[in-house]
Amino acid sequence: MKIFAKYLKPNAKFAVFGCMFEVVATLCNLALPLLMSQIVDDGINKLDFDYVWKSVLLMFSVAAVGMVCHIMAIKQNLKATTRFTELLKNDVFEKANKMTFSDHNRLGAAGLLTRTETDVWQMSEVTDVILSGVCTIPIYMICGSVLAFMKDAYLALLLFAFTPVIIAAVILVGRKIHPLWEIADKQTDRQNQLVRERLIGIRVIRAFNRDETECQKTNEATRKMVLNYIKANNRSGLIAPVAMLVLNVATLLIVYVGAARMQSGTGLSAADVVAVVQYVGLIMSGIMTLSWSLIFVPRVKVNVKRLLEILESESIPDATDLDKPALNGNVLFDNVSFAYADGSELVLSDVSFEVKAGEKVAIIGGTGSGKSTLVSLLLGFNKPTSGTLAFDGENVEGISGERLRTNVSAVLQKGTIFAGTLRENIGLWQDFTDEQIMEAVRDAQLEGFVSSHPEGLDFKLSQGGSNVSGGQKQRIQIARALLKKAAIFLFDDSFSALDFMTESKIRTAIKDKLAPRTVFVVTQRVTGAMNSDKIIVMDNGKVVGIGKHEELLQNCSVYNEIFISQSGRSFL
Repeated sequence: MKIFAKYLKPNAKFAVFGCMFEVVATLCNLALPLLMSQIVDDGINKLDFDYVWKSVLLMFSVAAVGMVCHIMAIKQNLKATTRFTELLKNDVFEKANKMTFSDHNRLGAAGLLTRTETDVWQMSEVTDVILSGVCTIPIYMICGSVLAFMKDAYLALLLFAFTPVIIAAVILVGRKIHPLWEIADKQTDRQNQLVRERLIGIRVIRAFNRDETECQKTNEATRKMVLNYIKANNRSGLIAPVAMLVLNVATLLIVYVGAARMQSGTGLSAADVVAVVQYVGLIMSGIMTLSWSLIFVPRVKVNVKRLLEILESESIPDATDLDKPALNGNVLFDNVSFAYADGSELVLSDVSFEVKAGEKVAIIGGTGSGKSTLVSLLLGFNKPTSGTLAFDGENVEGISGERLRTNVSAVLQKGTIFAGTLRENIGLWQDFTDEQIMEAVRDAQLEGFVSSHPEGLDFKLSQGGSNVSGGQKQRIQIARALLKKAAIFLFDDSFSALDFMTESKIRTAIKDKLAPRTVFVVTQRVTGAMNSDKIIVMDNGKVVGIGKHEELLQNCSVYNEIFISQSGRSFL
């Protein structure tokens, strides 16, 4: 397969050296039956014990050379396999990081994790089998057959009479286990997904006493996975017993026929029969190794197919426009519609509005109205299905995602807290001074939290921020966003976990600090939108109102309903 050649080629020297050592070791193993036959015929039968001792020493030397060469072959093959795995895993990981968001959503985090770990590991196992068998199997089968024929053609033909039995068994079994492994891998993805969801949402699950239900879902996925793996392994496990049975039957027939031919005066000796039996063992060993390799073919096809879903997926193109001037913050939506790749319905429909640089804009609407989808377009995570989205008059289609996000700073609805220090989480491992970070900390009303810990900015945060409150998580993310120099700032429902006083202080700080910047605040609270320069009201993926607070209360029924539901009184 091309994927093996691609990743083995950079380490071909290790594979070649390994093959050379394997050839020598294999030839040594083939020489031992011949030497044993000579010892019996020319030494033991003739009572020439001096010849026996010399031959024994020669056999020991040959066996020792074979052992050393085999060890060296294993070492070289391991180097080739390890570096094959390293290159493959690096490419898979790098490609996963460059995948489009649609492909990322299609495969899911659990599927990507399984492919990066399990499928790559399986490929490395198969690579090791290939490297160890590519030289030994042909030599065992060809040279062993030649040597067996040299001893006695009739006995050698008995061996080949049983070879089709093993090949037929392998083909029959391999044809049935391919779908089982494919189903098992899908259930492994499902199991990883459920475990991941459970670990992330453990507090919610326990709060609603849904532990048993979640365990049942995970157990069901595990049961299906295990059931298919057991079926596949049981069927593949039939090969070894069948091969051993064939080997034993062939050995018995060779001994029986050999004894008959010795009595008929053909010149065949007992040593020749013993040698042929040993060659049968070596040849059968090669056939069994080949059989196991053939069994792995259906399994590898599944692994390769799953890995190619990543390696051949569309990548986000490299940015070629990073040297262009920074954006000023003008944004235009002109009849923009958007639908996800796997959905037929429009999530956004004919959205049109214009924002001038420096304006403070609030986007308000109920759950599922399209607010966060609008944010994903502003961040370049997705492109419009139709219509025009422009920044400073330049169509977003001509702006790379990297350049766009260089000019946009965002606090997302589902933000991330990384395992690391507070400094690392706010600065994201960039070269900011403590003074710059502390300025952002003060603007995000996080100074009290920092000063309450002796470690200060070196306070250790757990993965996902499990050792801080929801409000503290949001303020860390706000500080992170404020630290970035950008033309456009997005706050997607970023104040929902804050009390009103803290939110008011942060809004004041944002208003002062980001005065010349364009600011989008996505919110469900009228109080968070009413003081904006412009309010965009969304409902069912459409813009149903644009204006200031007082104007919308009079001419936008959706905004008026939101105001009444939150304030308990009507504007009119």
